[in-house]
Amino acid sequence: MRQGADPQSAVDEALGRIRRRHPTFQGALVAIDRRGNHAAATNCMPFTYAVATAVDPQGRVIQVQNRCDSADQDEDEDEADGEAMTAAA
Repeated sequence: MRQGADPQSAVDEALGRIRRRHPTFQGALVAIDRRGNHAAATNCMPFTYAVATAVDPQGRVIQVQNRCDSADQDEDEDEADGEAMTAAA
């Protein structure tokens, strides 16, 4: 993970970089650190993954929240902020 980031921060930041370069990207990312902490992020698609550990050998299924709508809202807010700054100048 970059600069010691936790798995959720790492996938969120990586997904943001991908979206900026490839706005039509559809996919998901999963990260796990050496302690077994894990997280995932998805863009414009449903995503489910399973994880099992020595502590939980039966494992569990995790459904990841779709980031498509919230990411579009973030971009709209960024554009609105930019327009407001331009209008103020």
